[in-house]
Amino acid sequence: MEKFWTTKDGIIGTAHRSRDGKVVDFRPGEVEFQYNQPAFIVRPPKGQEKTIDLLWVGGEAIRRVAHTRLDDDIVEDTYEGTWEGVVLSASWRHYSASPQKAEEYRKKREAEEQERARGWEILATISEKEIASKILEHGGQKVVGKLRSGRADIGTLAKSAIHDLVAPHGEVGIMAWALEPLRGRDLEALEEAVFAEEAHLREERKKKFV
Repeated sequence: MEKFWTTKDGIIGTAHRSRDGKVVDFRPGEVEFQYNQPAFIVRPPKGQEKTIDLLWVGGEAIRRVAHTRLDDDIVEDTYEGTWEGVVLSASWRHYSASPQKAEEYRKKREAEEQERARGWEILATISEKEIASKILEHGGQKVVGKLRSGRADIGTLAKSAIHDLVAPHGEVGIMAWALEPLRGRDLEALEEAVFAEEAHLREERKKKFV
């Protein structure tokens, strides 16, 4: 049974002919619009993908409506295509910036990229020892027992410590914190650094009483 594209009640779909030549087994296709063509694609019903090719219907822009929202120019284009008397329609909303606005967007993106790069640089300079010291400064000796018993999470403690370490950098520090502060960090190594730093501080305190 050879499938072919046809229409029924204003819908495009597939069907085949019975032995007496009647069009039977009509099944609606799935319509998609390709904005970069522009064209409508009608896909075969499920299960018929290998029995019939896609149907391409050319699209033509028939209407454009522009309005401003939050200082951005938004354009809504409406496209139509016709196949065997059936009209297909689709709308596409997109930004349409003036050359001046496009330049403003470009400069803004560049500034954001530079801030992100500086943020990563700040995070890269923070050592495990600094993080461990800040964790102990926050939680004291008790934090070691909590970590060993599983009542504290090294990731949560480390994030809080890193937040305080980047805060002096102002807005760039905020950018660093908005990134992934623990990216590339070995949490087990961080935990060991906390234990080692606490042991070091304990030894230093003992020396004071000798």
